[in-house]
Amino acid sequence: MKKLSILIWHIHGAYLTAITQTEHNWYVPTKSDGSEGYSGRGKDSTLPGYVREVPADQVKDLPLDLIIFQTPRNYQIDQYEILSEVQRQEVPGIYLEHNTPEPHPTHTLHPAAENPRVQLVHVTHYNRLMWDNGEAPTRVIEHSVAIDPTIRYSGQRPEGICVINNMQHRGRIAGYDLFEILRQRVPLTSVGMDALAIGA
Repeated sequence: MKKLSILIWHIHGAYLTAITQTEHNWYVPTKSDGSEGYSGRGKDSTLPGYVREVPADQVKDLPLDLIIFQTPRNYQIDQYEILSEVQRQEVPGIYLEHNTPEPHPTHTLHPAAENPRVQLVHVTHYNRLMWDNGEAPTRVIEHSVAIDPTIRYSGQRPEGICVINNMQHRGRIAGYDLFEILRQRVPLTSVGMDALAIGA
């Protein structure tokens, strides 16, 4: 298969590391202020060498095959600032949705809902169900992270695991209230960013 040239903003570091394990020509835009999505490879990056930084003002000159949006800002603002009109009209797009709908849990129209040319990919079946996806073609590719193939789980810990970053800061939207109720009834450990702060 031909290697694709793919533009993706740096939004979720662990997810960026996981998705770029597929060997293509990945481009992450940069701005000198390092604003949201423009930090490039990131500090102390472990991303593969084929993930390249490109100054935001040079993105319009790239021969792109695919554009991956991950936030409303990427889709509603950034693309109009850094992509050429030809890229916006002719290059296929994927909106990779990591989050649950806000402000309403079932009646929020997705930012890409009215663009049938953009493939909407949800990282959970729950998100696909809850968002109003409108006319956008949708599919689910479940969230994951890159796993070290040398690590083996023996099953010696008699407990469940919940993997959510910063759960206590995200409240109901990340199910923190449910986690607190459940861990009073069954052994349950949380892992992810800031998990130690909730004693998990």
